[in-house]
Amino acid sequence: MSKKISFIKGHMGGNKILLLDGSQIPKEELLSTSLYALDELALSGHQAGILFPPERGGTVRVRIVSICGRDFIGACGGLTQVLSKAMIETELGERYLVPTQKESCEIAIEFDQITVNTRTNINNGNHISTDTDFTSFAQEILLRGVERINLGDLEAWRVGYFFVINADLIKEKYPEVNFEIMDGATKELITLLQYRFLGATGITSWDSAFYDHNSSNGSDFRAFFPHNVRIGYVEPSCGTGSIALALTFLSNGEAQLFGDKNGAPYTVTLETGGKPILGGTDCTKVTIERENGMFKKALFSNNNVHILASGTLSI
Repeated sequence: MSKKISFIKGHMGGNKILLLDGSQIPKEELLSTSLYALDELALSGHQAGILFPPERGGTVRVRIVSICGRDFIGACGGLTQVLSKAMIETELGERYLVPTQKESCEIAIEFDQITVNTRTNINNGNHISTDTDFTSFAQEILLRGVERINLGDLEAWRVGYFFVINADLIKEKYPEVNFEIMDGATKELITLLQYRFLGATGITSWDSAFYDHNSSNGSDFRAFFPHNVRIGYVEPSCGTGSIALALTFLSNGEAQLFGDKNGAPYTVTLETGGKPILGGTDCTKVTIERENGMFKKALFSNNNVHILASGTLSI
């Protein structure tokens, strides 16, 4: 007998997010059901957020499954943006008692280990923009450490469990690569660099953030996130990856290129989104607040968040 699962599908700059009703999924089937929903032959998404009533005093409890590693993950920035919009523009707001008729509202999203707060601007009941307070995620990254990594003929950064690299440096060494079209040779090189990074660090994460200085929309950098390109998995926009990039720019000195001083706060803008290639039409903004030169707070937002569909999925 087939099951019917209620869903909402949205995206943040091309990062496709599914929101699933956890009350309709048996506990032992959370992972398998989410992976089925994420498959291209079903709803096609990058991450699925399984929604439950809150357990720690927040607004909503969310467990996240990513198609990249085909498993649960601890946090997802795109999900915070899509879920916040869905709380304003769908029935979720009423279900989770979110006051949608005010000029702004805050929701607290309980992930497995951390709670993430968002603040959404509202106009006549419509979502305008959302700021995600990713301080808890940034603190987790900083606790894991930030360091330079030697990949043989290239230098990269380990930022927590993220592999971060300047794509301009890659093009200097390998001028045949083309991140704009992401051809087969380019994907092979990215995979090779990812394997080198895994070998040099001993970590098991495929999360990656590539950037360069060739923005076409006035942003400070452009970026994309080939978390597991060997299986065709590339995110054109990524909240956790954007935080990792902002922390990298503080560590490698590039933040000073656009006027950063050793204080707080500083804001970096990233050209992201569109197709899963380097460069898009959207803008991700990350603000890092510091006090006496020390990290205090991390916020991010994206200017292209949409609800795409809702309904029921038969499994």
